Amino acid sequence: MLVREARASGLARLSLLVVPQWHGQEAFSRNRAFSDWLRARAAEGHEVLMHGFTHLAEWGRPGPRLASWLERRYAGRAGEFHRLSVAEARLRLGLGLDAFREADVHVSGFVAPAWLLGREAEQALREFAVPLTTRWGRVELLSCGASVRAPTLAFSSRSGWRRAVSRRWVRFWFQCHRRAPLVRFAVHPKDLMHADVRDAVRAVLRELAAARRCVTYSQVEAAWRERGAFP
Repeated sequence: MLVREARASGLARLSLLVVPQWHGQEAFSRNRAFSDWLRARAAEGHEVLMHGFTHLAEWGRPGPRLASWLERRYAGRAGEFHRLSVAEARLRLGLGLDAFREADVHVSGFVAPAWLLGREAEQALREFAVPLTTRWGRVELLSCGASVRAPTLAFSSRSGWRRAVSRRWVRFWFQCHRRAPLVRFAVHPKDLMHADVRDAVRAVLRELAAARRCVTYSQVEAAWRERGAFP
């Protein structure tokens, strides 16, 4: 649905975030129809990024107070790569990348669930030569050691009050960063299940399409490699 909405708004390319084993289910690569769909989208110019491994933080040990708050309240227990050891991150990254290879889908980078990426998990990304990742307000180009400011517009659809607040927040945040060279718009599948958020998503897509050039993370990396800056 999101691909159709973006196309209707004049946005030609999306960065599609794929979870290899959503909440521990079977790897997506075993689903032939979905794998075919991903390859077709890549052929159209969209890019695919690995988005965690299960998208679920499964902590058996307590963490620092701030970390625990972020994982429970902000991330909704989705901060999978927030407190992983290097060894745990290596294991999940390796299994996830294997699934993409099995599906014959190229991976352009990695985005941690809720943008919560711990230092040891980032070290594992570098060991796997993953070219780029993202934080809440930045795109980290690991391949060339650059960090590009990129504020994010994102809705929260987990409850009615979150939807109401985030619709206003996205408009406010967009106005605050209208002059930013790079602005990201993050949409989750659940966002499109709610008519009020769906309408808000369409409005933002139309405004972005009218005022900005649509690029993928890979294009940001390529521009930085060529000119040492973006745009």
